[in-house]
Amino acid sequence: MIEWDPWGVPEDYECEVIEDDTPIPKHVPQHRPCLLPEEFFKMVEAVCTKSVPEGEPAPQFKA
Repeated sequence: MIEWDPWGVPEDYECEVIEDDTPIPKHVPQHRPCLLPEEFFKMVEAVCTKSVPEGEPAPQFKA
């Protein structure tokens, strides 16, 4: 069976990343993500490192 290749891009294809530092006009809205709170990183670390014992429900985190 032939494997599905959705984009048809060869394995050895290389693309060039172009960075554009042109200033954005002041009337155009800009998206600048804010810094995430320290609690977020603590939560991610806790979720990634702690495992739930078998038979116990997973902890519920406040959104």
